[in-house]
Amino acid sequence: MNNDTFINEFFTRKDFRLGRFKDGRRHGNLQMDKHALYSYGTHFPLAVETHFDQYLLNGDSYSSSTSSHQHTVRWAVPSDAMHAEVPFSALSELFVRDGYHVDRWRSPSVRLVKMVKILDKTDAEYRTIKYKDPKTGEEKEREEHMLGATLICFNGRYLLSGTDPSAHWRFGYFMSELPYPVGNVEEAFNALMPIEVMEAEEEGKQWLRHGEWFFIEEGKIYSFRKKFRDIFDKASKSIEGYDESCLLLINQYKMKPSEADDLLRAFITQKLQRRLPGFPEAQATFSVDAFMQKNVALPAHNGQDIGHHQVTRLLTTPDGEMYCRGTVRHTRNEHRMLKLGKGSWFRAVANAQIAAWGASGRID
Repeated sequence: MNNDTFINEFFTRKDFRLGRFKDGRRHGNLQMDKHALYSYGTHFPLAVETHFDQYLLNGDSYSSSTSSHQHTVRWAVPSDAMHAEVPFSALSELFVRDGYHVDRWRSPSVRLVKMVKILDKTDAEYRTIKYKDPKTGEEKEREEHMLGATLICFNGRYLLSGTDPSAHWRFGYFMSELPYPVGNVEEAFNALMPIEVMEAEEEGKQWLRHGEWFFIEEGKIYSFRKKFRDIFDKASKSIEGYDESCLLLINQYKMKPSEADDLLRAFITQKLQRRLPGFPEAQATFSVDAFMQKNVALPAHNGQDIGHHQVTRLLTTPDGEMYCRGTVRHTRNEHRMLKLGKGSWFRAVANAQIAAWGASGRID
């Protein structure tokens, strides 16, 4: 018996899995029991049969020989059986978030994997990529395997597992918890799209995406300069308004009290200069540029520890809206650089996920 035959027997003959051995059958570096097929021991399940007569395949990679086992498993799983490939390290994070005691650095318990239900999926892709050999400079081609998108349900939570096509090879994997139940993968992606992006589409505006962030084109900076004027107008009308505006500059824009005071005085002085000829000119100049940050990462959101999407220019308005221009880069280099329109400002909006995480291992 060879490896291919042993793997095929797991899917085609359930009575073969245990035989006369209590802990299942073994063949070389492969092992199986009543519910799962393993590579090099129970620490790395290759495939698990769930309570719903479905098969979950492990999308993590471990070694070149395990990758060979995974390749055989993909071709051996029956075409008429519902199956999908999901990194089990991402499932471990899901189980931890749901209150189960799981070691994040090991594959999760098969008992928990059996409780995951596959609702819908898209097929995995193999794409041909041209690249230059770093040693010889010769142009070559390689086949890249990309996990398909999978909609799963666990303990009433609906999750979308997939790979961002704009990401570099073996990067860009995500598992996102959806804000509400859906029936298929297409609906799952739509559930992650922010309302602001849907409204922008109806208005005919251009939008771009970089990971979990959407960027809606808003045009020139002058179109929303009024948002900043409002806060300064409030400061010029009363002492209470002045104090309120000063506190906002200190708390939201992290200005020093002296900087906030100078900026407000400059605006009020300029305003009086226009109304009262001969009034002394301001010592400082009011400009929206005072609120602009350079080469800064967008904030983390929805369960993520830190933000990794860095923009060339970021402008946050008094009401919390974020506008960007230039380029968007990923600090871990998981996504290709995104160029925003030249001369235009784009409003940054995060997707609608409840929480999101990746896989702790490499993705096969």
